[in-house]
Amino acid sequence: MIEQFGFTSLREVIAALFLLSGLVFFVGSAIGMLRLPDFYSRIHASGNSETLGCTLSFIGLMIYEGPTLTAAKMAFVFLLVFMANPIGSHI
Repeated sequence: MIEQFGFTSLREVIAALFLLSGLVFFVGSAIGMLRLPDFYSRIHASGNSETLGCTLSFIGLMIYEGPTLTAAKMAFVFLLVFMANPIGSHI
């Protein structure tokens, strides 16, 4: 049944679910940036949603890539973004 949708393994299905979940939070962040009335509300929506969207997207990419050096590099970039984005939006 998995091959029916164009996926070849369960790992790709799980990675796609994480990537789609990240996309939902990125879209929510974009809607919050457009719809909220003032600067501080927009920053709050952007900081929270983008951090979670980035988290889910990087996890999906690391699952898709498997245990390689590229996945380790993505984990390092993910940790930098995960620590810097909330601090930057709070400042």
